[in-house]
Amino acid sequence: MKIANYKLQIGFGLLVLSLCLPSAALADSAASKNNRGNKLYHEKKYGEALRHYRDAQLENPRSPQIHFNAGDALFQAQEFDQATEAYSKALSLGIPDKNLEAQTHYNLGNCFYKKDRFAEAVASYRRALSMKPEDRDFKFNLELAQEKLR
Repeated sequence: MKIANYKLQIGFGLLVLSLCLPSAALADSAASKNNRGNKLYHEKKYGEALRHYRDAQLENPRSPQIHFNAGDALFQAQEFDQATEAYSKALSLGIPDKNLEAQTHYNLGNCFYKKDRFAEAVASYRRALSMKPEDRDFKFNLELAQEKLR
């Protein structure tokens, strides 16, 4: 009861400020968890990295970077269906960084390739290549997927 009464007594400006602070704290916490996941990923501890990415997603579910990172960890764990979902989610949120968007399409193509979904892989590689036409890996994988379709 005392807490509810106290909240009613604070001024409007303080109430607005108090509503903003948890959001900023959550963003910092999500970033911290994402960074911890990145460290573990680079140590090839993909399962542990994924746990940190999942925790970060709970706090910041609208971050395409966190979904991309989770997709990478899932791909390394050979969970291609889940990786596909993570990359697709990242794309659906809108990725402001065009290099990351291209890489996401490429990684999505790799998931499709691993699942023998070559037509979808070709489409993803083409999309990635349209954003970064000079990328040799994108070109190489596109050619591999096209060959599988023949």
